[in-house]
Formats: sequence, C-alpha cells, structure tokens
Amino acid sequence: MANAPLTRESLRLPARHAVRDVARGRLQRVLDQAARLEAAEAALSADPLIAEPYAADAEAVHDFRVAIRRLRSWMRAFHPFLEDTVKPATEKRLRRLARVAGRARDLEVQSHWLRTLPSNTPPMALEAARWLLARNDAAYAVARRKLAREVHDDLPKIAAKLGEQLRHYLLDIDVDAPARERPFGAVMGPLLREHRSRVSAKLTEVRTREQLAAVHAARIEVKRLRYLLETLDDVSRAAKTHGRRLSLLQDVFGELHDAQVLQERVAEQLSASARRGVRARGAPTPDATGNAAAPGRRAWLALQRRLARRSKSDAGRALRAAHSSATQRTLAAVDTVAQRLERAR
Repeated sequence: MANAPLTRESLRLPARHAVRDVARGRLQRVLDQAARLEAAEAALSADPLIAEPYAADAEAVHDFRVAIRRLRSWMRAFHPFLEDTVKPATEKRLRRLARVAGRARDLEVQSHWLRTLPSNTPPMALEAARWLLARNDAAYAVARRKLAREVHDDLPKIAAKLGEQLRHYLLDIDVDAPARERPFGAVMGPLLREHRSRVSAKLTEVRTREQLAAVHAARIEVKRLRYLLETLDDVSRAAKTHGRRLSLLQDVFGELHDAQVLQERVAEQLSASARRGVRARGAPTPDATGNAAAPGRRAWLALQRRLARRSKSDAGRALRAAHSSATQRTLAAVDTVAQRLERAR
C-alpha cells in the first residue's frame, strides 16, 4: 500500500469514511519512511568512513519528503471531509515537519548536481562548483540532523494525534429530513475534474521558456492531481497509466525548478564576490568568514553560464511537455476516469 490505494468497495463507502482510510494509509507510509530515515542516520553516525550522507540509502530523505507531501496533499484536497475531527494545530505541526524535510531535500539535490558536473565543465566553473559544494554539504548535514531530530522527537506525537483524529468522524443528521451520505466515488469524480481544470489552466499560462514562475505553478497543480489519481491505481487501469504520465511531467518541471534554485544561489555568490571586491582575473580571496578561499568573479560567471545552458535545455523540455499531445491525452483520460466515477454512484 505504497500510496494507500482505494478498492472498488471503497468507492461505495461514505466519503468521510473512505477519505480517512486513505489518510491513515498515507500516515502509515510516512512512519515507514521515517524508520528508513532514522536507520540511515544511525548508519551514518556509526561509520565515519561513509563519505556521502545516506550512501547506504540514497533515497531516504526524498522518499520521506514524498510520503509527507502525499499525506498533506490528500488532507488539503479533502479538507471539508476532515475538518470535523482533524485540528488545525495538527496540520500546522505536519506542515512544519514538511518544511524541514523540504529544506534537507533541496540541499541534497543541489549537492548531487554540483557533484556530478560533466567532464567537459570548464575548470573555472568546477572551481566555483567545488567551493559551493563544500558549503552546501555542510548546510545539508545540519539540515539532515535537524530533520532526524524532528522525526525522532516530534513525528511520533504528531502521528499519534493525527491517527486518533482520523479514527472517527461526526454525523449531523436532520431527523426531519435525513439525507444519505454521499459515497466516495461521487465525491472523487468532481474533485478529479476540478484538479484537472487547474492543471489545464496553469499549462495554458506556460507559453515561453522564460515563464519559470508559470512552470513552477503548473508543477504544483500536476503534483496534486497525480497524488489524487494514484489512489485509483487498483480500480482503474487508465488512472494508473496516466498517473505515470503525470509523474513524468512533474519530473520535467521539477528539474527546471531545481536548476532555477541553484542559479539563484550562484547569482548570490556572484553578487557577494563583487561586494568583497574580488579581483576580475578570478584569483581566490578569503570569503566573509576568513576560513576558506572564495572563487573569483570569473569562476562564478563560468558556473552561471553552465547553469544557464542547463536551464535553457530544461525550459525547452518543459515547454514541449506542457503542450504535447501526450499531455493532452492524459488530461482527457482524467476526465474519462472522473465521468466513470460519477456514473457509478
């Protein structure tokens, strides 16, 4: 139950019941990934010869972050069906943990990119990349330890509280006009259609390679639609097939976003080098801490150019993917899945 999938019987359950079943499954997934994270941290602490954080489980941070995203995305989508028992304070604590995981994962992705630059990268760009990588790895180690502490100290309490809140729901029945609760399928169909419309609207806004904010917004909506659709994997072959397509689209958009974030960091260093009065010929000078040699302006410009080429390529892929016939077929298929759910109620 990696994604807490629904069954055909689930679609006939009262909506608030089925919504809680999926949320509980996703909460358990968070706990499973937290155990992996703690095991990886313990292995790292026990063996000083491990050169790279989480070398024994390279996806531990990523998978934990995805698990907590899936849970929060589900709770956001079905908030009206959960708000009777799930308290805002619990959601706030979960959101805070998600931010800590996001910080660690972002730094991890940046370190991976800096560590795996192609062999034809200019020496000056490599100089800047190595300097930034050392600082990025140090920041990642701090973020990783903070995440491990939060997972160990706070997650059990958050999970216990949320688990209890998901175990029940309230019924408000008008004895003069009793109404039958809507089955989950009747709720899921319109919600899928609503999320599909949001994706379509955001993709329409992506018209040029330079519209990075529009791509980022589209990525978020694609992710939310995908996290809804994937719960239907066991009841709809189309949902499973096109959920994979949404995953690919999300990855393409995500790569562009990662490149953009790294470009911003390089731009900050370029500005800092100017403030320090670094010599134009690029010779290293002590950084603001005095503990290391900072690359010169030419080195940062070389790395910036390398990143710009990557971003241009990623932006082209994102633009093509946003308007491809395959993407349009996927969105049409989501509508078909939604219609079938609505007819089955």
